[in-house]
Amino acid sequence: MEKNEWWKSAVGYQIYLKSFFDSNNDGVGDIAGITNKLDYIKNLGVDFIWISPFFDSPMDDNGYDVRDYKSIYSEYGTMEDFKNLVDRAHSMGLKVIVDMVINHTSSENNWFVKSVARATGFDDFYYWKDPKFDENGKILPPNNWQSFFGGSAWEYNSEREQFYLRLFSKSMPDINYNSRVAIKQIQDVMEFWMNLSVDGFRMDAISHIGKVESFKDGKVNHTYKMFSNLDNAHEFLTDILSIVKNKNIVTMGELGGCPTIYDQLKFSDSKRNELNMVFEFSHLNRFNKKTGKPDYKAIINSLKNKEKLISMGGWSTLFWTNHDYQRLVSMYGNNKALSKSASAFATAMYLLKGTPIIYQGEELAMTGYPFKNENEFEDVNAKMLIKLASTESEKKKVFESLKNTSRDNARTIMQWNGSVYAGFSEHKPWFLVNPNYHSLNVAVEQTEEHSALNEYRKIITLRKENSDAFCFGDCTFKRAPRGVCRYIRRSGKTEYDVIVNLTDEVKKYLLPVGAIVYTNYGEVIRGELSPFEAIVLKRQILI
Repeated sequence: MEKNEWWKSAVGYQIYLKSFFDSNNDGVGDIAGITNKLDYIKNLGVDFIWISPFFDSPMDDNGYDVRDYKSIYSEYGTMEDFKNLVDRAHSMGLKVIVDMVINHTSSENNWFVKSVARATGFDDFYYWKDPKFDENGKILPPNNWQSFFGGSAWEYNSEREQFYLRLFSKSMPDINYNSRVAIKQIQDVMEFWMNLSVDGFRMDAISHIGKVESFKDGKVNHTYKMFSNLDNAHEFLTDILSIVKNKNIVTMGELGGCPTIYDQLKFSDSKRNELNMVFEFSHLNRFNKKTGKPDYKAIINSLKNKEKLISMGGWSTLFWTNHDYQRLVSMYGNNKALSKSASAFATAMYLLKGTPIIYQGEELAMTGYPFKNENEFEDVNAKMLIKLASTESEKKKVFESLKNTSRDNARTIMQWNGSVYAGFSEHKPWFLVNPNYHSLNVAVEQTEEHSALNEYRKIITLRKENSDAFCFGDCTFKRAPRGVCRYIRRSGKTEYDVIVNLTDEVKKYLLPVGAIVYTNYGEVIRGELSPFEAIVLKRQILI
């Protein structure tokens, strides 16, 4: 493994800054709060942290709407705080990844202000199009493209008398990378943070930076195909990332828009000058429409495709959830078997080849929030969907769906201990604290041998102590009963048999021969798999 491929054997930890830890007791998580908790992160077995955006922002979408890429949002701290974090992390052997949001900016960004005014060099910095008009003279958007947040993807600006494209919130206009000025400005931003010794960038919504340049209508309900995983996205990305070529900087890209495995390969193929690895989401929210239970076949097939991508020359991140999705145990696990279900899914995912990234609180088996009414939502997407509901009945239906699917489920306050506000702050937090924090928190789980936290540590340790097999070895999936994930990791004469029951049912299953090196149950019954049981066997083979 080359020096600049350190990430192939690394484990990451995603930090949603605003909810992680409040060091100055103002109710908002901050950069110094991360520094305060680096020992905890290091002891988990992590090698790098990925921090959600901390740039100056109006906070319409919690920092994914950037007003100034070279300044830090005041409630998150100062540039000195960030430098201290990087220095402290590096001294502990931890690398720091910055979340680079470059598909769009805030409408308060000075680049957008200049573009509205048609300033030299900035006139085409964003996508501007003239309006259409109906027979009554009513202004209509240029085409039928739909925003990921609901409604039209176009927003009218009365000053320019044109529409601008915004795939997300109306205050988040998309950058037009046909503009050389735009590419140079983003490269300048990345250079700025590299000079502050960051180790890499997570590229937000990167599969959407290219658009169909004809701007024709898309198929109804599938207009996302007009701005997802297109060839010009690769052209733009290659130009942008020329700034990191031959530098020890890792790049991780978020791929939305239902990318095929070939789309993923184009972005992450080691032979191309694009991303080192990709995030794709085909393993999430997969449910059987008839039973409402997880679609285990689809989930396991998604895991197989992550391995297939790597065998083809690409590289995948391995993750179960992030700031945009429901909590893992609330999605696929069982609230009555938190540790067991969390560790089962962790075993299935994090012993594959790829780069594991754990989302804050996942290692505790944190759960979704029990929302009682629509006013509890903070997420701009949830608010938009509720606003678009035209009747009370429809609004109620939207609320019932959002209770389980809202991004806010993942953004509740990190649960450190059983004291007031879960030990996050002495001041009332900016957002909700899950009422189960008294019994589900770091302090409690540190002391319990089979807590989710300690099971995660064991899984990570197993992976690292046997890196030849788990990080670099061959991977072969095997047939197993419905809902059971089984694959073999092999290096030389040693192989590890990973067997995980992803269901809440007992499965009759005769275990293969091998020494048990990990189980999330105290005792293993050779003739069956208990609900959410994970077992890893080791054996030597003849070659």
